[in-house]
Amino acid sequence: MEFTIPFKPEELLAQPADGRLWAADLPDVESWSEKELNKALDKLVGQLLTSQGKDLADSKAFSLLFAVLQAWQRLEEGLHPRVVDLLTDAAKRLIAEAGRLKKPEKASKDKNENSAKALRTAAKVAAFFLRWTSERLLSTKEDKRPRRREKKAGTALQQAEQAAALEEAKEANKALERQRTLALQELAGLVARGAMPWLWLSDPAAWQQAANACSDAGFLALDCAEALKSRETKQAALQCVAVPLLQEGQQHSNLLVATVSKLLHGLRAGEGAASFAADCLLQAHTTPLPRLFLVELTQHCTPQELSSQGAFQRSLAGFLVALSERLPHVVLANISVLLPLLDVDCYPIRQAIVESIGQLLAAEGKALPSGAHNAEEQQPEGEGEAVLPSNSGTFTLAPATKNDLLETLFTRFLDKSVWVRYRVLQTLNSLASNGRSLPRELWPRVLDLAIRRMQDTASMSRKAAMQLVRKLVEFHPYGPALKGSGDESAKAEKLLKEIQDRLNKLKAEELAELEGGADGADDEALEQPEKRRRCKGKTETEMSIAKEVDKDLSAEGGDQGGADSENASARHEARERQREALQRMQQCYAQRVHFVELLDAAEARLRQLLSSKTPTDVTEAISVVVELRLRGVPAATRAFQQVLGLVWSRHAPIKDAAVDAFYRMHLEGRDARSSAAAILQIYQDGFASGTLTHTHLASVQELIQQAADKELISTTQVVTTLLGALSEGASSGSFALRALTALVASKQGHFAMAQGLQKLAEYTARPGSPGERLESSRLVCQLLLRFCANPGTDHAHVARLCAVSQQCTFLVVQHFVKGEVPPQWFSAAMCAMDLSFELASHGKSAVDPAHRSPDKVWESILNRMLCGLLGGRWSRADERLAGRCLS
Repeated sequence: MEFTIPFKPEELLAQPADGRLWAADLPDVESWSEKELNKALDKLVGQLLTSQGKDLADSKAFSLLFAVLQAWQRLEEGLHPRVVDLLTDAAKRLIAEAGRLKKPEKASKDKNENSAKALRTAAKVAAFFLRWTSERLLSTKEDKRPRRREKKAGTALQQAEQAAALEEAKEANKALERQRTLALQELAGLVARGAMPWLWLSDPAAWQQAANACSDAGFLALDCAEALKSRETKQAALQCVAVPLLQEGQQHSNLLVATVSKLLHGLRAGEGAASFAADCLLQAHTTPLPRLFLVELTQHCTPQELSSQGAFQRSLAGFLVALSERLPHVVLANISVLLPLLDVDCYPIRQAIVESIGQLLAAEGKALPSGAHNAEEQQPEGEGEAVLPSNSGTFTLAPATKNDLLETLFTRFLDKSVWVRYRVLQTLNSLASNGRSLPRELWPRVLDLAIRRMQDTASMSRKAAMQLVRKLVEFHPYGPALKGSGDESAKAEKLLKEIQDRLNKLKAEELAELEGGADGADDEALEQPEKRRRCKGKTETEMSIAKEVDKDLSAEGGDQGGADSENASARHEARERQREALQRMQQCYAQRVHFVELLDAAEARLRQLLSSKTPTDVTEAISVVVELRLRGVPAATRAFQQVLGLVWSRHAPIKDAAVDAFYRMHLEGRDARSSAAAILQIYQDGFASGTLTHTHLASVQELIQQAADKELISTTQVVTTLLGALSEGASSGSFALRALTALVASKQGHFAMAQGLQKLAEYTARPGSPGERLESSRLVCQLLLRFCANPGTDHAHVARLCAVSQQCTFLVVQHFVKGEVPPQWFSAAMCAMDLSFELASHGKSAVDPAHRSPDKVWESILNRMLCGLLGGRWSRADERLAGRCLS
């Protein structure tokens, strides 16, 4: 009895006129008891075991299974796994029977044909039931698990029941996923496993029915979001879609059209549809499906359809990006179909095209899927040069194609949508990190475009532009700085001049060889003494440049090792190699100079962004300035001074970025000793150049304190090292005191400073000029003021502090009495006065009697100073009080 797989199962309820198998005399399984239904299924299992699955085409068995699937949702859930197991076991037996039938036997040809025909009919019936079963399984709701409660409620018995119900629901969901996967896998096996392709070859119409049923079951997964989240179920569904298309010897035209239509409809399904469609094309990449789908896809990207379906826009964009990542050779072969989408007024589509171009450029050199090295055969006419023919299975771009793709990216810098401009900058950022995807000659142009985008109206584009500038500086291909003295521009000009001289020399040698050996020898004799005289006067920079050129020539293999050979052709080839190497060097260094000039010109824009009111602009500009400063670009010097002042910002991200920039620039990767030396070097360079103002000094001090608070440096060890620097000299000591003032505010710095108070007293008593001693006194008083402000100051330390305070006060009075009053005297007197008042606030028990009333002490001292200046006299009480304080 023949059987035709219907479009809908309800079509089999009507009796056909040609006597085909139909659902006749359906049993009322809904009225049966569970025992009766199990008994009927047991009998059917016995029949299938005896007939190796062929009895699925029996009228009674067909009607029973049809009735069960029709009443699927109203039957007990315990019967569902049994029906799935029955159908999948029958499919396995049919596949095995096809393998036995394929073996040559002595039976008659008619008998074999009849057996094959009966087996195909049973296979079609199995495919029909498995497709229907898959539909039932994929429409079953999974979310039957009880919700977790934030707090456990109820008795221990209730909690145990809730946990058991939860575990039972999990096991039920796992069982449901296994049933879905098993049904889809066996349905794909009926089309392509074992000897089934051989069985279908003799009946193309039957194969078309089975292939359509298999493909339909695979696309049913798009209607079930939970099924797409399961890796096994998704792979089984993809096999159902791709396996029929991969069968050889069959007509796929109708199946291809149906698959393209279903994929387009599936992209509107929602989440997960984009990756499913891309994976489907990946598995069928050796078929015409990818190109047919891409061509048809562009026909649906009209402004009317896209504007009315927002979910379709996002799904389509995700599909294009995923396809470019999985099948770059397919996208490149059909790039002429996709590029017109850049003119569509839909920014998600333009954004996806930009990202797809980035995926193509980044995929160069990567391995392609199996069988993809013959992709050039699938290209249309006129696009055969896009991918270089290669049997290595790697993706390769022709230089002209790469330049065209990059030009397309560059034109999108002026896109009207900020999201597209942002995506272009991000794409170039990843290409710059890759290194080999962006040609060396285009780096200056990309840098110029990125610097221009730093003035974009959208903050996200400005942020992405600064990130791109930072990546370009970090990964630039122009090598380290040139050796020798002089700035970058002067060295580059001399190097280019050296290269041009060598090119002229090669040209002269070639002309001399053409004119004759005698003239060439005379010219060489005349030129040789002149060369020796010029070498004697070469500077260090010129010698280093000559060595640099020689080194690059040897690396390029362009030296004239065979120039002395008698063979003229060998000398000519050596000169050509050297000329090509010199020309490449000339281009590289010219691009390097242009690259550095662009960075110098970007300083004004960076300083504007550092003053922006948008926090993201400031933080990204700080990162760019730090990267430039680490690379030694002079343009970042003044901008970095501006970065130091950002530590006072009210915005926490900007403040943290400034501290991080200071740490990366001066303290990253250093131990305690080298960190202390770096801090001292900051002050030394600032005072030597005269660029450190009082504002800069306060900013540096705050940055050091913030770095200590964030534990970016080992505060205890650095403080110990700085205390040791007090004995190295007056200048080093003053720098160390400024750094200690910043570090003493932290808990670890306060504890380490408490152990070194004696060194402060010794430093104050050191001999020196009046200005140096008073400046040291002022710095020591400021340090102790911050030390006393810490709540952890112990009373045991106050006695030492009082001694240092008396010493500073005595120093101020002593220089006044001697008539040595430099500019440093006034600030030293103020700090000494503040310190005495600060110590008095710690209580009478912690302060000696002479410092318990600092107001009276300083009133007497100032009174005596004024009397000395105006010619008056002290009272006896004032003389006694001042004498006790200064004794």
